[in-house]
Amino acid sequence: MHVIPALHNWMASLPEELQQALTQRMPLRQLRDGETLYSPGQPGDAMYQVVSGRIRVCNFAPDGREFVFGLLYEGDCVGDLALLDGLPRINHAIAEGDLQVRVLHRNLFNEFYLRHPEIARAINLMLARRLRLAFGALEDTATLPLKERVARYIVRLALANRPDPVTQPEDAHLVAVSHEQLASLLGAARPSISKALKRLEQEQLIVVRYGGVEVLDLNGLSMRYDRLMGSEGLVPAYRER
Repeated sequence: MHVIPALHNWMASLPEELQQALTQRMPLRQLRDGETLYSPGQPGDAMYQVVSGRIRVCNFAPDGREFVFGLLYEGDCVGDLALLDGLPRINHAIAEGDLQVRVLHRNLFNEFYLRHPEIARAINLMLARRLRLAFGALEDTATLPLKERVARYIVRLALANRPDPVTQPEDAHLVAVSHEQLASLLGAARPSISKALKRLEQEQLIVVRYGGVEVLDLNGLSMRYDRLMGSEGLVPAYRER
């Protein structure tokens, strides 16, 4: 997979002076664990950038089942689509743990967007990469059995959260994800996720631990499952947090 730094942060590709000018005018907002940043149907009058904490982007079926589109970390931007098209929100953004975000209101965004063409180029690049991610997820869902989808998602999480080689050995890959989270992320039932993880354990590629999945052989897991589709996927680059 292609590991892309700042995959969900278009501001990171702006010139440093422009980044500073923009962030200095973005107020901070604090949320506690479980609080909602926004919900479907609400006006899209601002974008948010994670300063600390984590955001779960999700939707709920009529029967209450949750489908998680993704998890966003420090530096990541969310809610930017509404600044571009002016339409209401289409999903929930929920704080996981204590959360601090910067707020980019529409008026400020429009002011900078019209004056700085670099912003349009940066957003276009981010949206193109997100579209690749969406196509990849659709291909996986339409063509792969659940075990293969679970394996590929674990590879993505392990690559995205590679440990710092200075403080942790390269073969230390504990992916902090629960059975319930995998079920929500992949749109599957929890018992089916457990069965898929058990089969991967039998292949001696992972071990299910309390609080996560330990990847015993990231190269082996990646070689066996990463290239099942015709092209390599994209994954953001984070450190373990």
